[in-house]
Amino acid sequence: MREVYSKQLAIVVGVLIFMVNVIFALIQSPEILSARKKQSVSIPHPIEGYEQCDTCHGMEGDWPYPIRHLGWSNQSCTKCHLPAVSKNNQASTDIDEKLTERIVPNPHADNGYDDCLSCHAIDSEVAPAPENHKGWKNERCGDCHVQRELK
Repeated sequence: MREVYSKQLAIVVGVLIFMVNVIFALIQSPEILSARKKQSVSIPHPIEGYEQCDTCHGMEGDWPYPIRHLGWSNQSCTKCHLPAVSKNNQASTDIDEKLTERIVPNPHADNGYDDCLSCHAIDSEVAPAPENHKGWKNERCGDCHVQRELK
């Protein structure tokens, strides 16, 4: 008789432990329940030539991804994040409006102004870049700041 109660007790305790783990997971990650309702951020640059997402978005990158993306492959990024820029590096018409407001377009691309940091370094007196651009090189500017018509 004791063996039957021991097995039943083990099952009940196991179920309770499982339920507590599920509750804690939901408390720590409430987005689990609303994941389908969430809309992913658009990729503001062309994918061609930037296939290694973790170069910029890894934990040590300039724009690190959230910790919950840790361990995901580069190929998995485009399952949720769609490009908002066409292959010719021009912003597409469906680019996220909030993103457009935050990223300043490059008004003088292709006009011989190749040294962005001569005017836009963090400590520049002309037109300084924001602090979150610290350590970035000229080659990176065109990744986000593409030439497009201002509204």
